[in-house]
Amino acid sequence: MAQQNEEQRSVRQQSNLSLFKSILISLFICIAVFPEMAQAEYRVFQLRISKVNTTKTVDAGTNKPPDETPAVANAQPEEPTFRELLSTLDPEQYRYYYPVAADEVVKYVATWRCFGRTNDRDFCPNPKAQAQNTPNP
Repeated sequence: MAQQNEEQRSVRQQSNLSLFKSILISLFICIAVFPEMAQAEYRVFQLRISKVNTTKTVDAGTNKPPDETPAVANAQPEEPTFRELLSTLDPEQYRYYYPVAADEVVKYVATWRCFGRTNDRDFCPNPKAQAQNTPNP
């Protein structure tokens, strides 16, 4: 009786091992034969890098900020104090990877997902921007 149980256990172990081997081999064949089934994707961030105004002037007599200068008719428009760019790095990663001044803040304005590889290609366009440009029926 004990010998019969031992034989049954041995047969089950061999069948489990052969099942495991066949699953492993079929998995390897699927990975080797169908590599084009693998999909690549990446995320694009539209980042805005802006200066932070850390210096505040205060009037010594009133301890309040001075009044703003009145608008002049022929005044030149101020240059924007920010720049926008596209990157695959999120705001925190961008700050560590590229030099950003200490008085600058990096925030993302928009983000979207692109499919495919990034091999020296331009980023895919923002689908929300495309949807806004198409007229409603």
